[in-house]
Amino acid sequence: MPRFENLLKEGQPKNFWPALFGLFAGVFLIFVAWNAPIIAAVFAFKLEMPYEIANFAIELKFLILVLFFGFGVGLLAMIFYRKKLQKMPAISLFTAAPKFRIGLVLIGIALTSLITFGGVIFFEPNYIEKMASRFLQLGTVDFVLLASAYLAAFAVQSTFEETYFRGFLTQYLRRLSIPLAVVIVITSLLFSAVHYSPKMPMPVLGAVLFSAFLMGLTFAVAAWRTNGLEVTIGAHIANNFIVGGLFGALDNQQASEEAYLSAIVFAVLYLGGLELALRLRPKFLADSRLTGTAS
Repeated sequence: MPRFENLLKEGQPKNFWPALFGLFAGVFLIFVAWNAPIIAAVFAFKLEMPYEIANFAIELKFLILVLFFGFGVGLLAMIFYRKKLQKMPAISLFTAAPKFRIGLVLIGIALTSLITFGGVIFFEPNYIEKMASRFLQLGTVDFVLLASAYLAAFAVQSTFEETYFRGFLTQYLRRLSIPLAVVIVITSLLFSAVHYSPKMPMPVLGAVLFSAFLMGLTFAVAAWRTNGLEVTIGAHIANNFIVGGLFGALDNQQASEEAYLSAIVFAVLYLGGLELALRLRPKFLADSRLTGTAS
């Protein structure tokens, strides 16, 4: 079975110019499908970013219109592009295995949950206070309802980002015969760039961009190791749900200088924990049939 990052390279014509045109066309169309609903929601529904935590109405509107609708349309557009225009199965955006491996998703969720909560306790304990305050302000019912909605919404948003950056873009850049190491750096830089916000003060912005870049690198290595995106999708969902849904840090404004160290610690522990899990339970990779090597 081919490598996940090489599926498009091996399944499409080898001509460089059609590949380059397909890259720009695909990126543009999916970017428009992803952002147009969000822009429309901003004007039609006077959507605002929920900078203030514990506001049930604003947060619910945000997660429905942006996380569900905006990213959901982008994900559907990407699947449509892969199936109808590229004439390849939709699963090729997610994995090189014959079927989607739920076990790897659960590993990603478990590892990220343990590391994130552990990191908060040791590096940023103020987040525990924020979660407690958020719970008290919202009340039990609203907190549970919002948390449930966020879990589903972040599943859509995180799946889109993983398939877009570490699936669609990675596979297209590999189709252009760009070395995998360079592709990983490029996609990680782009992933970091979408987390830019001009409203952030420079110290916070630097911490957010560094953390996003390192997370992009970490997830790209994990995707290469497992020959698919299942483990990174699980990790991405868990991270966004804990930070955004539970702690209420949707805008990343609460990031501090400790974010640099915590991002490094996360990368080391996540990749180390993943490797340990795969060695202890190799059956998680049983369906990937890793026979090729990246170049």
